[in-house]
Amino acid sequence: MWALQRIICAIACLGCLLWTVPTSVADTPVVPEYHLKTVFLYNLAKFVKWPQAAVKASPDVLRIGVMDDTHVRPAFPLIAKKRVRGRTLELRLITSARDADDCDVVFLNGDDLRLIQLILQRVRTRPILTVGEIPEFTDWGGIIRFRMEGEHTRIDVSLENAALAELPLKSQLLQLCRIVAHTKSGGEQE
Repeated sequence: MWALQRIICAIACLGCLLWTVPTSVADTPVVPEYHLKTVFLYNLAKFVKWPQAAVKASPDVLRIGVMDDTHVRPAFPLIAKKRVRGRTLELRLITSARDADDCDVVFLNGDDLRLIQLILQRVRTRPILTVGEIPEFTDWGGIIRFRMEGEHTRIDVSLENAALAELPLKSQLLQLCRIVAHTKSGGEQE
């Protein structure tokens, strides 16, 4: 429960940092979508039970790979000085499936659907947290998908895909997410 309160507090603090006092309802600023998603990437990494082998391979740095850093790079300073279990965060650009090999978290936020599929196939059984946005993401093997409900970012989680990657997710995270299962036809069901 303490961890859940810390997540809510972190998001609230982010909102306080980014919002100003509006002069009218029309001037009410909104937390930019990718600022919020970048903070989510950091918080998601905190709620993974990282295998010892993955931590030993890179004990000082937790690498976050992104396909399109246009929106994430400007938001990265919000989390750049944070640590996940003593590991500093590093942002990397992913331009090929091989680039994902050295990452702990990959945010497959680009438009190249073929590259997304190749990366997911390549890392499916490795301890790499895969995060995406497209509707098919968890059906293709991704672990976490950001989906929009109106102006709100929601999180879907595939426990099946997390298990294949040997990445147990903490219960505090699962309480905040919609758990999705896969049907034989490849679609998602709650």
